[in-house]
Amino acid sequence: MNNLKNEEKICQEVRNRTMEEFERIRNDEKMQQYLDSFRRKEIKPTERARAYKLKMLALKKMGLKYKEIMDKMVKEQHTSMGNIQRHLRFNYLIQELQNILDSHKISLKVAQHLSFLGKKEQNIVYQLIVNENIKISEMQSKKIKNFYRQENHKITENTLKELLNLS
Repeated sequence: MNNLKNEEKICQEVRNRTMEEFERIRNDEKMQQYLDSFRRKEIKPTERARAYKLKMLALKKMGLKYKEIMDKMVKEQHTSMGNIQRHLRFNYLIQELQNILDSHKISLKVAQHLSFLGKKEQNIVYQLIVNENIKISEMQSKKIKNFYRQENHKITENTLKELLNLS
């Protein structure tokens, strides 16, 4: 008797769904499969960042909370939560910094620190990297990020040059 009631309940739920809902669910599943294919090792850091972001959005749409999403991604991607969070920060970089990250001219941790800067400040950093032909260390990028936060998100080219010992 209970099985019959459960079946009736399920049938009623299915009837209540619209075709749009079924299409959305199917598309979410396709998106999941697509994003899961990004496990290959040679993927660029910014490609992985975009895949992680899309995966998070798809899982969030499915009703999962942040902690559940992160746990699921850590398990599926065979990586740490910190590594996923670091990659997610790359989505906040301007395109030029993303390009030099992908070409290995800055490290993952340097890119993560620079992602906390505003677009204007990131442009200044990018111009310094290109025009002055400098390589920013992790310590320098952390110093820049901390200074930026302490100064209410204001930083100038001259200040950056001082922080990078270029002046």
